[in-house]
Amino acid sequence: MTASNSFISDFCGLAKEKGLDADDLLRNAGIDEVFIDSPETRVPSEKLAKVVTSIWDQLGDEAMGLSGSPIPRGAFHMMGKLAVGELTLRKALAASSKFYGMATDAYRVSLEEGEEQATLRFDMQYPQQERHYLFAEITSLAWHRMASWLIAEHIILHEVYFDFPAPNHVKEYIYLFPGQHIFNADFLGFSFSKGFLDREICQTRESLKTFIQSCPME
Repeated sequence: MTASNSFISDFCGLAKEKGLDADDLLRNAGIDEVFIDSPETRVPSEKLAKVVTSIWDQLGDEAMGLSGSPIPRGAFHMMGKLAVGELTLRKALAASSKFYGMATDAYRVSLEEGEEQATLRFDMQYPQQERHYLFAEITSLAWHRMASWLIAEHIILHEVYFDFPAPNHVKEYIYLFPGQHIFNADFLGFSFSKGFLDREICQTRESLKTFIQSCPME
């Protein structure tokens, strides 16, 4: 998979704002600096994931400094360890939501179930932060990827909610968040068929190690 090179520009800009060496981040991820000035060139997703995780590592914050409340480094991995121990996706999401409620105040996660659809909702505590869309994108991507991976089945999205206006790179959302896009919503999140919640968890802590290396961008 590949991603728009606008993400590289955004993450490099963020790194510089946070006092990090953006050039070093690119080198460690194996990304040539020419990508910055080549808007039509796409970046391998696994390399972009390395940039994101390096920012997490150096800041010690999986919110990348984009929330008034940090997310401790390793929180996403710990969530995965809890999730693979559950029987169904419903229980895994419930356990994950409870864990994040204890680990951070950056956002609250809730699972809402209707007759046919379910909605995973993120109520962001600090949506007024600059570059909020970056944090929001990573959050939605990571949870959707994790949920799909847990049951080894791509979860088809129905509606995808964004608590911000359509960004300049909105065309990329066709690939990142296939579904109906709703901007300026009251919350961040996505809806999908309720039937997925009954799927059994088929991953282990061993397979989690490989998954974590490529998430959230893969």
